[in-house]
Amino acid sequence: MSEVFERSKTQGNARLVLLSLADTCSDEGVCFPSIKTIAKKANISEETTRKFLHAFEKIGLVESEERFSPVGRRSSNTYKLNLNKVGDDELTKDVIYLAIPKSKHRTSDGMNQFTPSPPNPVHTTHPLNQFIPSIMNHHKEPKIEPSSDSATAPSNSNESTDLFPTENKPPQKRKPKLVTDKFIAELQTLNPDKDVEAEAQKARTWILANPPRPFTQKFLAGWINRSTTKPERFSNF
Repeated sequence: MSEVFERSKTQGNARLVLLSLADTCSDEGVCFPSIKTIAKKANISEETTRKFLHAFEKIGLVESEERFSPVGRRSSNTYKLNLNKVGDDELTKDVIYLAIPKSKHRTSDGMNQFTPSPPNPVHTTHPLNQFIPSIMNHHKEPKIEPSSDSATAPSNSNESTDLFPTENKPPQKRKPKLVTDKFIAELQTLNPDKDVEAEAQKARTWILANPPRPFTQKFLAGWINRSTTKPERFSNF
């Protein structure tokens, strides 16, 4: 780091980035800090840090190589500081301009240059992207080609041509099942510890007091489930 501090001709933020990078390098000039770490040491933004690192690569002062974890996850880059270039590392405006991404370039009027994104980003040359269109279009209905019979048959203007005529029809409600003596007997068999007939009379009375609810099997079954067991009768001694 002392060699960079004494010989480097960089100035401003470029010097801060270079000193921060050199501070983490070994004697051979190799290090692998993250962009966030370098930016924090230099007290500048990560975007500015990337810009000057790219500029250092343009002049051959720094070499970078991508680094991955054993499971294939992207990690911080490995940086190699070329100590022979220290002292001949002055950055010109042209080098800094080339290090800035094209989307960040400014036009002559001082406005940011707009770089439109390519249309249909899904259709790239990546081998995995060839499956994406088929996944995105999985909801499309298959084409139904007319048969030879339908082509020759006379058309009837009164008939509907909708392939799915039931979609627009309202759902039909099932007719509720009313209580019968047979159903009460079945409930008594299933609930021997309850007086089903007496509870059915109570439920029917409640229905009469709360119209227009029908006296259905579902209602009576729920009533029986919530009722208590019938009291035991003891004979007189």
